[in-house]
Amino acid sequence: MIGQEEAIRTAISFLANPKVFMLFADAYNQNIKDYIVEQSKQGKQVKGLGEVYINAFRSIFMEGSPGTGKSTATLKTIFDILKKYHPDVLKKVVIVSNSKENAKRLT
Repeated sequence: MIGQEEAIRTAISFLANPKVFMLFADAYNQNIKDYIVEQSKQGKQVKGLGEVYINAFRSIFMEGSPGTGKSTATLKTIFDILKKYHPDVLKKVVIVSNSKENAKRLT
């Protein structure tokens, strides 16, 4: 559940203020690069940090069992943010799901 909430908050942050979010992402990524360079200079090998670059997180992966509300919570949150900050975008949204019933429910 914590992973789901973090993914939703990340999406909200990006939607609410993408310029500030990307400033943070760039600074975070530079910090990771600097750490890898410093560790390399000391002869240490760094593994797994490539996965934490925020630029790779333009897609959000949410964990959870089927039917626990991941899609619904994410779409509702994104809808609320778009309605507040970018209402014109909602005119162009298409909802796609794994079944006709789910797509109807999500709209």
